[in-house]
Amino acid sequence: MDEKVELKPKPVVWNLHDALEFVREIQPEIRSLGFHVALAGGVPNKGYSHKDLDLVFIPLTNDKAPNATNMASYMNRLLGAADLTENNGTSHSPNPYSPFRQQFTFPATDKYNRVDIFIV
Repeated sequence: MDEKVELKPKPVVWNLHDALEFVREIQPEIRSLGFHVALAGGVPNKGYSHKDLDLVFIPLTNDKAPNATNMASYMNRLLGAADLTENNGTSHSPNPYSPFRQQFTFPATDKYNRVDIFIV
């Protein structure tokens, strides 16, 4: 007898509304540290993601160095410690052709779902 298996859809962990709310929450601090923050990945493309929220941090100007150390510290305080195992134990992109200087994965916590950040 063939049993019909019903597949359950994966839960949405980030949607566009929640992502924009999060970006608006962090933007004042991120700007003060010399960065723009931009949405990337599934959330802006589909309106949701089953996996994570991808954020790209872009320097505001070329005449003043942004403070990446303080920005990473701020994100660590907000989201908990980054999981560097996602990037082979390093904060640098494992892809030698990547335009990103650094990338970090912040696993889900009680307050936020998983967030991946990429620094240009």
